Amino acid sequence: MRFGFLLNCLLVIPAYGALEFLFPPKDQEVVVGQTASFGIIPREQREFKFQWSKDGSSIPETTNDQILLRHAGFADSGLYSVTVSDAEFSASAAARLLVRPVQAGDVDFYLFQTSQSRQLPRSTCESLI
Repeated sequence: MRFGFLLNCLLVIPAYGALEFLFPPKDQEVVVGQTASFGIIPREQREFKFQWSKDGSSIPETTNDQILLRHAGFADSGLYSVTVSDAEFSASAAARLLVRPVQAGDVDFYLFQTSQSRQLPRSTCESLI
């Protein structure tokens, strides 16, 4: 739907073109247990609908301009895409997430148990890998 207004007896209708993105999602690599997030910023400020997918399947209840994956696991690795649409246009963008195991040299080591985490001494973590 387009809106216009009268200016000196002329009807002025804003010209919207195809959807473009200022900042599309970017590929990421995280250590298992870390948080991963993707976001997108369309070039124009309009009323948009967003839908995120992973490996081609829609992710329920992900209808914002960003998605947050807390405590990412190996199964979270894959191709994440977002479809952005309004009444006239639709466009998609995608980024890949790689969740990898903890390696020597990683700064933060965490052991996750249920929804809580506890930080372990570096020597303990190094003995796990």
